[in-house]
Amino acid sequence: MKLVLLAAGLALAASTDYDYRRVVKEGEVQRYDLERRLYSNDAPLYVATAVSSHTVSGAVETIGLERYAKFTGRQPIDQSKDLAGFRGFSMPLADVPGKAPDLSGVEATLAGLLRDLHGLLAKLGPQAQFSRVKRIGDRFTRPGESSDWSSAAGSGSGCGLLTTELVGLSLSKATVRISYLAPETACLKMRKAWMEPPLASGEPPNNLQQVTRTGGSYRVQWGRRQYIVDAVLDRQTGRILSAQSEDIRILRERSGCDESLEHCSPASAANLRRILKLTSR
Repeated sequence: MKLVLLAAGLALAASTDYDYRRVVKEGEVQRYDLERRLYSNDAPLYVATAVSSHTVSGAVETIGLERYAKFTGRQPIDQSKDLAGFRGFSMPLADVPGKAPDLSGVEATLAGLLRDLHGLLAKLGPQAQFSRVKRIGDRFTRPGESSDWSSAAGSGSGCGLLTTELVGLSLSKATVRISYLAPETACLKMRKAWMEPPLASGEPPNNLQQVTRTGGSYRVQWGRRQYIVDAVLDRQTGRILSAQSEDIRILRERSGCDESLEHCSPASAANLRRILKLTSR
């Protein structure tokens, strides 16, 4: 009898529409363990860990950090002193993810972790439109998304398609995937003709470019970016139980360029992979 009931329950979970909703209690604090790994050309650079706290007031979620450590070997080094310059950031619980947090003055590794955390939370917000994916295997692709950025150090632009997919469903949990991928046709006007061809035959068009000033010259990076978030959500409340984002950038780099981006060095690989894991405490 137990096996019959279990089978019936699993069948119900697989066939019942997934009704996403996030129930937020005013003043409730949710905490998560964070782990961020960074790789350059497939070589590990470091691991950073932290504990984040999430508090809701009105229609705004405020995120802070309580602990922070970093290690390149086996033993972590407590870097919690670097939290002194960070006062948290807020995100609206609405259809827009809000602007990226101002991290000026924040230690570089910590700033990278915070940017990735903001990006992960933004992708899992209401704008993901989970109501459009009701059964396992359902996918919803939004129109192309593009972005441009600039700072004193340089500028860049990127574009891609955002897809929401329901990949798993049980009586209590839903597993979703949000992916940002290069479309099959070019979506970005590259700054130089030599940046236009895909990095390898048969691959999608390039969808990322950035130029950074280094001293009296410029460094150019271009190629393909994909960003994927996998998350397990509480089916009743929409709370994030666990999630992982993976930002993969397959790039080429030329340095020593002049202001017109000519007379550069030969191209070399500049691949980057960032992985952020988030687990409810």
